[in-house]
Amino acid sequence: MMKRFILTLLVIAVSSGSLFAGGDQSPGELCKKSTDDNVYFVTSRRFRTEQQETNECLFRAARQISIRKEAVITYSETPEKDAKGKKRIKTSSLIDFNQSNTFDLADRMKVLKTDRKDKSVAMQIRLTGAPAFKNLQISASNVPGIGGNPGWVAKPPKGKGYFAVVGTVPGTEGPGDSFVNADTAAICALAQFTGQPTVSGTTKTWKATIHGAYIARRWYNPKENRYYSLAILPR
Repeated sequence: MMKRFILTLLVIAVSSGSLFAGGDQSPGELCKKSTDDNVYFVTSRRFRTEQQETNECLFRAARQISIRKEAVITYSETPEKDAKGKKRIKTSSLIDFNQSNTFDLADRMKVLKTDRKDKSVAMQIRLTGAPAFKNLQISASNVPGIGGNPGWVAKPPKGKGYFAVVGTVPGTEGPGDSFVNADTAAICALAQFTGQPTVSGTTKTWKATIHGAYIARRWYNPKENRYYSLAILPR
């Protein structure tokens, strides 16, 4: 069984500065470091009971693991102008993945840390047993740069063993869903590295089946109210 997630967002054109960014420090949120193999960072909105919140976070961790195993991604870019005539790029991201083993994965998860806020809950969750994954060593700078974001916000890491790209979304959905949306935007943008796009009018579309993609860094900028996720795809 495949579950489909669709995400559409607007991204300012490259000429005005790169918006692909990410970070592993999120104020007010727990976050995993890229060296933590098989540990997943998840957020959710608050529920009526703590058990409901735990169940939702386990489901979201299982989502990340299923995507890492295999995902079919589609990413599109369409240039356009806003009301003031400024160039923008409208992007569309779509991800398909197999969720048939969600309950099996949940049975093999352990909550390591929990951070509950008024409107959101964040957890670090470890997966035990197979499938086991190894995170890559990446050179992503955490030194604060423009706007207080880590350096890799403006300059994603590069390496011979992987592709890297960062997705960003405004925080309109709150931390519970905004991190999920930023993750989706980043992972789908990896399709640009896997082949030539198809062109329809002014729209370019890339589609690919990927294996091993994961989120190595996350960052939330409260002044911008924007969420960033850095996706890594082993070559």
